[in-house]
Amino acid sequence: MRRSSYPALFAIATLILLTAFSSPAQTTADYVITGRVVDESNRGVGGVWVFAKPHDYHQVQGDLRVARRTLTDNNGVFSIPVGRPARYELFPEKAEAGYFVQFSPVFRHPAVPIAEVVLTDTEKTASAVVTLAPKNGILIGKSIDANT
Repeated sequence: MRRSSYPALFAIATLILLTAFSSPAQTTADYVITGRVVDESNRGVGGVWVFAKPHDYHQVQGDLRVARRTLTDNNGVFSIPVGRPARYELFPEKAEAGYFVQFSPVFRHPAVPIAEVVLTDTEKTASAVVTLAPKNGILIGKSIDANT
């Protein structure tokens, strides 16, 4: 396996772990996050996965521990039914084009803020503009020890 494929494998593993906790039996669409993914020129970007990660993701047990996702349309518009009230962080990802999900600080661009929304029992919908960070670079190197 080439070293240059490691960032893509890490991103895929992260996505699998986050979506593995989804509960297909949960069908409520009462709580919905809508919005648009834009690039640095404020143009909508299609084909981007948008993840809605609840702020309490690491503390909640059972079926409530879910990071929902959806794919943007050609104009960058998305809608994610999330199923419960919480504060959500929104992360865009289009790994095949070099835009890795920003969950990990390793991939996070410091100049692009993480979009957040809050859903409550009285405010069941929220909208956000999510900015796609610049493409991630790929680090290629060679490990050596004192003998080599």
